[in-house]
Amino acid sequence: MQRRRQRLRPRLRQILCNRLRQLIGCTVTESRRVSVRGFLLLIAGSLHLCISMPVLASPGNGDVAEFIVNFVRYTAWSPDSTRRAINICYAHGGALAASAMVMGQPVMIKGYPVAWRPVGLPAQLPGCDVVWLNADVRPAPREWLNAVTDKPVLTISNYADFTADGGIVGAYRVGNDWHFEVNLEALQRARINIAAAALRLSQKPKPMAVGETR
Repeated sequence: MQRRRQRLRPRLRQILCNRLRQLIGCTVTESRRVSVRGFLLLIAGSLHLCISMPVLASPGNGDVAEFIVNFVRYTAWSPDSTRRAINICYAHGGALAASAMVMGQPVMIKGYPVAWRPVGLPAQLPGCDVVWLNADVRPAPREWLNAVTDKPVLTISNYADFTADGGIVGAYRVGNDWHFEVNLEALQRARINIAAAALRLSQKPKPMAVGETR
């Protein structure tokens, strides 16, 4: 019986080690002599950390950045031999959390790396392929849009009536999900193509109550 337990312990350690990697994504040295009880305590402590401190456990889960990147995947610009990256610029008035624009790892789209650049003035927009204007941005979106009129820049914002002001993509939330509407006239003026699969998902937001934000 004792020999059988000795044979089972390495196998159990291996199973727990693999399970621990799946749960918390850590690297565990399998050759290290760790008791089964120690593994169980480590797993329990890690699970408690993930449950009680979700922000620290996932520091790169920027939902705004993910929405922008997913939309850019369906967007095409005219061929440009000088392109070295897809430059995504973003502007806000202080209400946009820094973590909202953080991706967990570098992103490649259609063979180009995505480069993120904060901007504070419309005059800083040259060189941007995509512009996110947060709802609290100053000056108002119209001044930013005037700086990229008829240029191949994908403009996205969660500012109310953004598409009515000439923006291309108006983003808004329904619960925890992002939805959007597309201004086709602005899209044509910018000479940008958005895949039909994405355009079919475009829908106008429901009227908002007074004081409600997107």
